[in-house]
Amino acid sequence: MAEMDVGRHCQVERCRRLDFLPFVCDGCSGVFCLEHRSRESHSCPEVTVINKRLKSDTGTSHPCSFRDCAERELVPIMCPSCEKNFCLRHRHQSDHECEKLEIPKPRMAATQKLVKDIIDSKTGETTSKRRKGAKNSETAAKVALMKLKMHAAGDKSLPQMADPWQECMDYAVTLAGQAGEVVREALKNEMNIMVKSSPADLVTATDQKVEKMLITSIKEKYPSHSFIGEESVAAGEKSILTDNPTWIIDPIDGTTNFVHGFPFVAVSIGFVVNKKMEFGIVYSCLEDKMYTGRKGKGAFCNGQKLQVSHQEDITKSLLVTELGSSRTPETVRIILSNIERLLCLPIHGIRGVGTAALNMCLVAAGAADAYYEMGIHCWDVAGAGIIVTEAGGVLLDVTGGPFDLMSRRVIASSNKTLAERIAKEIQIIPLQRDDED
Repeated sequence: MAEMDVGRHCQVERCRRLDFLPFVCDGCSGVFCLEHRSRESHSCPEVTVINKRLKSDTGTSHPCSFRDCAERELVPIMCPSCEKNFCLRHRHQSDHECEKLEIPKPRMAATQKLVKDIIDSKTGETTSKRRKGAKNSETAAKVALMKLKMHAAGDKSLPQMADPWQECMDYAVTLAGQAGEVVREALKNEMNIMVKSSPADLVTATDQKVEKMLITSIKEKYPSHSFIGEESVAAGEKSILTDNPTWIIDPIDGTTNFVHGFPFVAVSIGFVVNKKMEFGIVYSCLEDKMYTGRKGKGAFCNGQKLQVSHQEDITKSLLVTELGSSRTPETVRIILSNIERLLCLPIHGIRGVGTAALNMCLVAAGAADAYYEMGIHCWDVAGAGIIVTEAGGVLLDVTGGPFDLMSRRVIASSNKTLAERIAKEIQIIPLQRDDED
């Protein structure tokens, strides 16, 4: 197919970029790319006409009160605090340095108190009497209930098929609860925060402690199994997925949330055999919600069965995504452009809680209709992926093709129709695969 068969070139001489979804200016009828779609950015003749009209009719326009700003507006835009008129650019208090601007009070103390109250409410016991370990917490009771439901006996006269991985899943649920207690305890103390790939990609000593605890415990019980862990890969290990039973672990999904005390932090454990997901565990530590998914046996949250929404109309959908940890200008531009394009369809809204695993669990629970992201890793989705599919949802690549666990991109949707519609709207971010050197 020839280049001009798809899209149009921007008419700005210094640009000439090929845009697959070009914009047509309603003033000059020219064709422009996303960057030059506004009248000001492509020097639209209509802007000059309007500006001349405003200058010749200053009696019916309102000047901006901010410093040396020469902008005028046809209708007054008054700041409710200082009662002065401003242009659109300076209409907000922070934009015109309002003399009555209230400085937000520090919220860290309030956040820490909220986290402490959540933690203390889990047991109702004093610190001196509280016994450590998942077996002595309310989490253990929920874990035990989930195990009973997963092992519920049917008709004894019917032949039973052996499930070689159920014991692994039971063990993973127990370990996730124990890891969650370590995370909650760590929130009470000062943190040692380190930076990995970018200033927004953080790691703490608790991430490393939890991963070491999980892998050490599993290796002792299943020495022949393989492992892929976020912090192990960060330390130099390779993330190679083979047919061998493999545990894919994110010790703290939502480390930035954890650092700031934002109460959405999860322990994620995925189990893959022959490169296919067999079960997944996502434990929301501060909510005390244990999400589980087992191949062919459904998905649950604290023992309650999960079901996706089945919303197929994208204009009636609520999506979840994240901005990611990359801060390169081109990546940020694509991410924001994708969000803008989806919002303008329009859709009901876009949300995000700061963790891929919990975003996907929201889709599984029917609270959101779909989740998409590029730049995630296999440990971000290995635990939650099967929870989505066992709740009735689908996983696709952002191109609309089959999902690949190592590709670092995903659409997790309540149905294929909505997933394919999202894939048509978003621009792809070039990424190195998890299994590439």
